[in-house]
Amino acid sequence: MPTRQSTFFTGSSRRVEPEVTAVGEVVTAIIAHNVTADITTADVLELFRMGPGMKIIGFDFVTENMPAANVSFGFMTGTPGDAVSARTCGTEIMGATAVAGPASATLLTLAKLAARPTNGDYVSIGMTTSASITAAANRWIYIRIQYTMLNPA
Repeated sequence: MPTRQSTFFTGSSRRVEPEVTAVGEVVTAIIAHNVTADITTADVLELFRMGPGMKIIGFDFVTENMPAANVSFGFMTGTPGDAVSARTCGTEIMGATAVAGPASATLLTLAKLAARPTNGDYVSIGMTTSASITAAANRWIYIRIQYTMLNPA
């Protein structure tokens, strides 16, 4: 699938993800993505990079001025930041959820994510859509991810 990247990875707003410095510390990352390029059903939107050993304990999103569609969020294959290689995106975090939102990951999903083994590598969180989303200056996707390190990496 072609990879599109959020402003987290591109442009002058590129930034470093908040870092957990101790086991049990919780950090929150807010990603605000302005849809300035079309996102098709064949695309994966790479939203955020999470560090080694991190566990998601909270995830929710809300949109602004989006067309009717379902979106899914999950972990991406490949190297974070690689927009050239073909990459895929799972639905581990949230699957087929209406963008009319807001929506939050369920407690069961969060428990499964916290139990998910980590391999010591950075991982990207991505989004796919069931319907094409055309670019518009007033079209936004806002995501809040809360994560921690439950075990030393």
